Amino acid sequence: MIAVAQETFANVRTVKAFADESGSIRNFTKNNANLFHIGKIKSYVWGGFMFTYKVFQQAAFACILFIVGRYFITENISLGSTMAYLLYMQKIVDNFGEMSN
Repeated sequence: MIAVAQETFANVRTVKAFADESGSIRNFTKNNANLFHIGKIKSYVWGGFMFTYKVFQQAAFACILFIVGRYFITENISLGSTMAYLLYMQKIVDNFGEMSN
């Protein structure tokens, strides 16, 4: 039993002696840095996209609210129809946002 354990540890030392541990560490570090750099760029692009999407979404909703508000003030549309129209348009804008994901 002891001989098996000694042989196992000797074999581990042999494998470790022939393995390029420092080269593997350098390779891992280099690839890890590259992956981090790519992830950083991806996060900036995604953040910019989501910011732009949210700005356009809120601007579209403000425009819709302005147009429907003008119709409501001139009494061309009822309150129920106004709310139905606003909720319908908000749902359309939200669906476009979901499709962009």
